[in-house]
Amino acid sequence: MCDNLNAIFIWIFFHYTDLWRCCLVTHMTLEFEPDRVVYDDGEHLIRIFALDGLQLVRCAVSKAALVALEDDALAGPHAMTITYRRNRSLLQAIAERKYLARHFEVGNTIVVRLDDVNAQLSGLRAAEDATARTSDRPTRGDSRV
Repeated sequence: MCDNLNAIFIWIFFHYTDLWRCCLVTHMTLEFEPDRVVYDDGEHLIRIFALDGLQLVRCAVSKAALVALEDDALAGPHAMTITYRRNRSLLQAIAERKYLARHFEVGNTIVVRLDDVNAQLSGLRAAEDATARTSDRPTRGDSRV
């Protein structure tokens, strides 16, 4: 009887260990809720919300990050919301990258900061410059030589 119980417990342990390992390793992409954009006056940032499967993920974008994208964001909460919506894909990509890297801040929130935006923009500019240099390089048989 004890051997049967031990075998059952071992089977359950390994079965659920594999299940949890699978759940912990694979992350779904975040699905951002487009209409849920809230200004947080105390923190001076825009709060946005996303779902990872059924789990709510709290995200935010700092005012400084929004101003770096468009200085119109200095005009107040409404302007910050408009700036967020105009740059939604960039900001959401940064938030998703930080989420997958588990870079949570206090309150279990992913916050897109000025440094994040600057790093993303400099990476995009470097990629554009590399593409431009490659396309300007003459090839064999090119008459521009």
